[in-house]
Amino acid sequence: MTTMSVIHPSIFQVIHRFPEQRKEIVNCFNRSESFRVICEDYKQCSEALHFWSQVDSEESVLRKTEYEELLQSLECEILLFVRNSGLIHKEI
Repeated sequence: MTTMSVIHPSIFQVIHRFPEQRKEIVNCFNRSESFRVICEDYKQCSEALHFWSQVDSEESVLRKTEYEELLQSLECEILLFVRNSGLIHKEI
């Protein structure tokens, strides 16, 4: 019998964005509550960006820019977390 691994909804978009880091992302997600929160924030931010990208208004331009910047910041935070997590586990 083959087992399929289930991807938690809050990390799906993170793994989709950084497929080469899949293993490290899953490990961080399983070990760290703060990383899970970052992944959930990333998911919500991605959804909000998608929403505002569909709206045609002056406000949508501002919101889209805000969410693009936030998404970029969260991506940096995710990569930093994953990189630091790898360094910590190599030292143990």
